[in-house]
Amino acid sequence: MAKFDHSSPMFATIAQYDRLVTVWYRSKTTNANQIHYDFVFLSHPRHVTHFVWRKLPQNSHDCTLFTMARDGIGRFWSPVDLEQMHKLYLCAVIDPCQSLVTAEPASEDGSIAHIDHGEDFSPIHYIGCDELSSSLFRDFQHHSKHERLDHSLDRMRNMVRDTPDLLFRLQSDGSLIFWGVQHLNCSPRRVPRVFVVLRIAQAIDASDITYFLNPVHVLHDYSHIQSSSIVKPVELSLLAINPHGQLRCYGLNLLDFLDSTSFIPRLHLKYNWLGHQHAIRSLQQAQNNRFSTVGVDGQINIWKYALHEWEIWCAVATE
Repeated sequence: MAKFDHSSPMFATIAQYDRLVTVWYRSKTTNANQIHYDFVFLSHPRHVTHFVWRKLPQNSHDCTLFTMARDGIGRFWSPVDLEQMHKLYLCAVIDPCQSLVTAEPASEDGSIAHIDHGEDFSPIHYIGCDELSSSLFRDFQHHSKHERLDHSLDRMRNMVRDTPDLLFRLQSDGSLIFWGVQHLNCSPRRVPRVFVVLRIAQAIDASDITYFLNPVHVLHDYSHIQSSSIVKPVELSLLAINPHGQLRCYGLNLLDFLDSTSFIPRLHLKYNWLGHQHAIRSLQQAQNNRFSTVGVDGQINIWKYALHEWEIWCAVATE
């Protein structure tokens, strides 16, 4: 797996069951017609399941990498010296064991079996600051009839300005934990602050947990932007796959979860469909309203995300 940083020429790679994330960067060369790359390793105690670059503005001359390892701990890596951006240091960790909603089964040695030894490993999912910001800072029209909604949006925007990075994890019983992270990539450098934003006992049915055992793809719900409704919910879409080639889209209404409400918020199922005969290997966003899925058998589906509907826009079978 390889992923490129959005604001620099660096990229990161991992192999299957790899404990080392390799960060590649351009090295200095005397030949202007050649590009040379060197690399550094980011070591983890267990193999890394996935990673993602924090999306920063173009030419920001800074970077942050989030990695998720099989030990159940999420890690943020950032440079201290911006003149040597490839030298990434561990700057923040998210340890679910310190903020569980309900107790999870433990193994004989006292470790949490669900995280360390079980097959149903439940990772931490990172909500990119770019998608979170776009969902709240769109040009929503203010109306006197919805003054309460306007106030809620203002509170949420102030919270996101202060805490632009959110992460979440679902436990085996459907409980959900939200974390917030402050001071990533700030100047001058500060130690990032990680804290629990919210705990919910039953955010989803336990039978749906299999869809959150792989990394979910988080994007702003563009269908609501396209709609003609006056009141548009501030919602993120969570695209999730299970081990059997099925894909679902869950809605996460930010106002329900992060603002004061009189009811217990839940992730709601929006779409459920089949398009693969075998397990899905990867899911990639292509455009605002399209994404692609690749099966382990080589089949590639390109899906179109339209208002009130999902459809296969193109399907390609490869060997």
